[in-house]
Amino acid sequence: MANKSLGYTISAIGIIIMIISYPVIRKPIGIASLGLSDSIVMIIGLAIVLIGIILAFSKSSGKQEEEVPIFEGEGKNRRVVGYKRMNKK
Repeated sequence: MANKSLGYTISAIGIIIMIISYPVIRKPIGIASLGLSDSIVMIIGLAIVLIGIILAFSKSSGKQEEEVPIFEGEGKNRRVVGYKRMNKK
């Protein structure tokens, strides 16, 4: 879950950088170009957006497999005797 929110945050930062690359937007805000051309800033913003998307939609392999309890007995006399791992596909 943390990967998704981190990915969304990084993507939003990348979109903001891409928007700032336009001189029409940058001039009223008062941000200097920092000596980089507008196309370079746009490419940097796009790269940051792509990194955020990859983080947001990648599956984390560190998760433990889901375990389901195995019961013995019936009704109120049931007790857990073990756990079975469920493989996710």
